[in-house]
Amino acid sequence: MEKSSIKQIGSIHLPSLTNDAHFIYMKNVEERMEENEAVKATASVKTAVGALKAAVAEEDKYLVLSKKSSHTKQLAAKDKERDDIFRGYRTAVKGHLHAPTKEMAEAAADLWQHLKDYNIDPDMQLERETSRIMNLVDDLEKKYAAQVTLLGLKPYAEALGAVNKMVEELLTTRTDDRSKQIAGVLRKARAATDEAYQNAVRLINAVVVVGTEKDFTALIDFLNENIKRYKEQVMTRPKKKDNNDGKNPKDKDKKGKDKKKPDTGGIGQEPGEKGILIDGVRKTVVKATIMKYVDDKYFLALQFDAAGKEMLCVYFVAEGNKRVNDMTRESDVYWVVSYDKDGSCVFFTTNVGKDQKCKAGTLLYDIDMESGRYRVDVTTAQVGKSNGKTGDGNAHTFAVRIDGTAEVKK
Repeated sequence: MEKSSIKQIGSIHLPSLTNDAHFIYMKNVEERMEENEAVKATASVKTAVGALKAAVAEEDKYLVLSKKSSHTKQLAAKDKERDDIFRGYRTAVKGHLHAPTKEMAEAAADLWQHLKDYNIDPDMQLERETSRIMNLVDDLEKKYAAQVTLLGLKPYAEALGAVNKMVEELLTTRTDDRSKQIAGVLRKARAATDEAYQNAVRLINAVVVVGTEKDFTALIDFLNENIKRYKEQVMTRPKKKDNNDGKNPKDKDKKGKDKKKPDTGGIGQEPGEKGILIDGVRKTVVKATIMKYVDDKYFLALQFDAAGKEMLCVYFVAEGNKRVNDMTRESDVYWVVSYDKDGSCVFFTTNVGKDQKCKAGTLLYDIDMESGRYRVDVTTAQVGKSNGKTGDGNAHTFAVRIDGTAEVKK
């Protein structure tokens, strides 16, 4: 039996798409269908495409709401209050450096060095600032209690600790009942869009099979090529190896199965394969976490120790996935790569600003905020001396070739 030569729209497993990818796919399809002349001239198909357009608009509404938090304004207010108290404390300590008595001046010098060690910037990422202030306040209550008391700074320490606790609580409760309800409504909106999409596809395929004077060929070719691209580039995940994947036998349980912990992307293999090199030193990832930074920006934190004192962070936006970024130039795609060690920023490079670029290097990332799957590739990047205001002022090199699954914190 000969295979039919009639072109039809192929299939795609829509539930496999992330929320963002699902919306973009549907939006592109709906717009291309709507502008097609054959669709305009076929009443039943035109009606189906109109229903798809309405469903996509509804999905967009709940997708936007799902990215917002009812705690955002309250969190911003508490963060500002915390920053004001911290700046007040820092100013007070600095003012005591020239105290009239030697004892007070020495106490101020101890606290000033303490501040320099933590290198807290009120504009830094929220979780990082919260963690550092938590440790700083703990030190003020214990290790430096005598200096704080001598200089009369206990009210600052207590106020800073209290408001920092509030910020911490708000950060952990951003995903509240309302956001869960929105997530449920978004799932229903996606399902409605899927139904409208399938209905439009079935109608177009049926019209083509029955026969029509209208030419749907260009539309079908576009949709099939789009489906092919999504299957190959958006929905594809790295295949698992049949061997031990280069993992340490200690990472297996008694039955030989992988222990349930985040996959850090094959770290521990030969340097030529996967891993992270910073200034020629190979780093081992012990924990990978994805968190929201602000608005539509997120960051992937790759910790090299359990306490989080040493880590490489990649800040990103979803639309930057799978794009090769020239780290020597400014671009309209947001990205940041920073390396922290012992509470201080060693280097910081980003897509904006003339003085925070690399001298060489490219960055490619593909990070899924839903599943936690990530891939980051940085060709040997070079950070010059005095690279902007953030960093230790020294030249550095780093290279990254890693993929795995991170813990997603929403």
